[in-house]
Amino acid sequence: MKYSESISEFLKFMRTVHQEYNIATSQEADAEQATQDLLHRLELDEDGSEEMIKIAVALRKIRRERREAKDICICLKPLIDWLPANGTTLRSLERLLGEVRKAEKSTENRGYRNRTSILEETLGKPEEATEARIPQIKNILLQVHNIGGCDAKEEDRYSRGWDEAVSAVITMIEETGVSIEEVLD
Repeated sequence: MKYSESISEFLKFMRTVHQEYNIATSQEADAEQATQDLLHRLELDEDGSEEMIKIAVALRKIRRERREAKDICICLKPLIDWLPANGTTLRSLERLLGEVRKAEKSTENRGYRNRTSILEETLGKPEEATEARIPQIKNILLQVHNIGGCDAKEEDRYSRGWDEAVSAVITMIEETGVSIEEVLD
């Protein structure tokens, strides 16, 4: 996981705190009104035991929903109170997120170019084409060249990249010192 993802998730959460708090407050108020409806029904009407059981079950359910909403409000209230005084902190975190993303991007797909000749001195130069190996290399190069490209339609998934693959192999073989021009002569 990238470090920027954690910062981003926190900022996304902080952006939704007001919305979540408002939703929970609304749910709590709705549940409170439903509770009052059920309690007034119990108080004012003469229901039988079956209706009273249904009302009691509904009252239990609505009170649990109210408690969940109230708990959310209780937990989010400190954040709601903190946000107005710390807007600069959030903007600072937004800038920090940008810097972390930039740093992460700079570490992707990076390469290294040798600054000294220590590797060549230590490992020796790549093997050059020796006189004995040149006929063999020319034969391989000619076979790869004769594979040729693929004239299949673009929709054909198999053909995609075929020419590039053949060209890449030819380039790798040419690194031995034998060129395609020598083979085609």
